[in-house]
This record gives sequence, C-alpha cells and structure tokens, in this order.
Amino acid sequence: SFVAMLAITGFLSATWTASRLSRAVGVSDIVLVIATGVLLGPDIGGLISTEYSQCSHARHAVECEVKDLSALSKHLAEIEHLGLCNPADYDHKHEHATTTNATHGTSNGT
Repeated sequence: SFVAMLAITGFLSATWTASRLSRAVGVSDIVLVIATGVLLGPDIGGLISTEYSQCSHARHAVECEVKDLSALSKHLAEIEHLGLCNPADYDHKHEHATTTNATHGTSNGT
C-alpha cells in the first residue's frame, strides 16, 4: 500500500540521516543507525510493521512446527506398512562391496 511505502521511505530516510549525523559528529555511524532502527522499528516506534521486519520463514515457521511427534510417527508407520515402497530399492550395500565407484540412485550404474 502507499502508506507502507511512505513508512519504509521514512524509515530509510531516518536511518540515512542518522548515518550522516554520526559522521558529522565523528563517531561510528553504526551506533546511531541501530538506535534509529530500534526506536522506529515495530516494537517501540511502530513506523515499520512486523510483517516488513521479519523474514518470511520466521513468520511461517511457528505455523509449520510439528507439535506432536507421536502423531507423526504413527502416520509414518502407516505409510511404511502400505507396501508402496520396496525396501530393497534403498539398499545399496552390494554396490559398495563390489565396486569402488558406485553411483547412488541409478539402476544401471551410469
């Protein structure tokens, strides 16, 4: 939205101004830049909303957490006993014992 673009522009302008001000004073610019980010960020000043200050993974990771491992184990056991996968397809021990340059995942060795 237009308001979000204005807020981001204001935030970046304030950060740039803090950087220039700190250079004029003769101190490291990182101090005022971080202070500006903390003061205008979503927790204190609220100029930038949380959806713009967190990465997408951090927002969705909580939704994707496995809450009950016993339920997951139950579902995996059900899938295992459906008979859809042949365990011999995943056994490559004979390839490692007979050849020194075995390739994984191929049936004809190429």
